[in-house]
Amino acid sequence: MLVSTMGDIGGWWVASHDANPGEETIATYHVNYLRPDRRPLGGKLYLTDQRLLFSPHLIDSLLGGETVAIDVRDIDDAARASGGENGGPPTDSLRLELASGESESFVVDELEDAIGQIRSALPSSGASRSDSPRRS
Repeated sequence: MLVSTMGDIGGWWVASHDANPGEETIATYHVNYLRPDRRPLGGKLYLTDQRLLFSPHLIDSLLGGETVAIDVRDIDDAARASGGENGGPPTDSLRLELASGESESFVVDELEDAIGQIRSALPSSGASRSDSPRRS
């Protein structure tokens, strides 16, 4: 289901991303991004036909919370996290396995829907990969 096509991806209360030419938003989710230091950042996750974008709430953004942009070609899998032991993400979170060997985690209210939508957006061919993820 196509939600919208935008010049900027984001809103007045979250940090924005510049849309790529022809980029279309497929789905949006309210999430907590589990940063590598495990400090959660609240915001929105945007799935487009090209990227997965995290935009922190405006206050978090002003306090140094970074945006995250991951090219869908760089995502190997999207799945439920396997467990919260040893400081890992909680089991109710989305875990993205990236081609670089890194992973990213988000606590998502509509977890199963998000997993399905992201998996559907992943390219089935061996398209070229970009550098991922990008934080700013």
